[in-house]
Amino acid sequence: MKDLKEIEEETIPTVGVYSRPLDHDLFTWHAVIRGPPDTPYAGGVYHLEIKFSELYPIAPPSIELLTPITHPNVMGRNLCLDLLQPGKKEMYQGWTSAYSVQSILMQLQSFLFKEPSKN
Repeated sequence: MKDLKEIEEETIPTVGVYSRPLDHDLFTWHAVIRGPPDTPYAGGVYHLEIKFSELYPIAPPSIELLTPITHPNVMGRNLCLDLLQPGKKEMYQGWTSAYSVQSILMQLQSFLFKEPSKN
């Protein structure tokens, strides 16, 4: 409920990110991330399903991509992303209860659509 309230009361619009719980299930949310302009993903609309356990925010949610995307860190419908893994002993790695739905989606947008490094 805290995450839903944060989204509903946000005064600064979040560009290209939207999420809501299902009407009949507060533990399952659907989200949309738009591909940012000037990237290979521009114009794309990517749907995700976020499932929360009763341990949230102590445990991370699971996120499944419902829209196929070609990306080196996407395996089928699954994301290979450190922030969705249970917390690790090393600082700044893994899940932390400080994350919210809004911050997860913003990080996903940044992670999925950033320009690949040129080596």
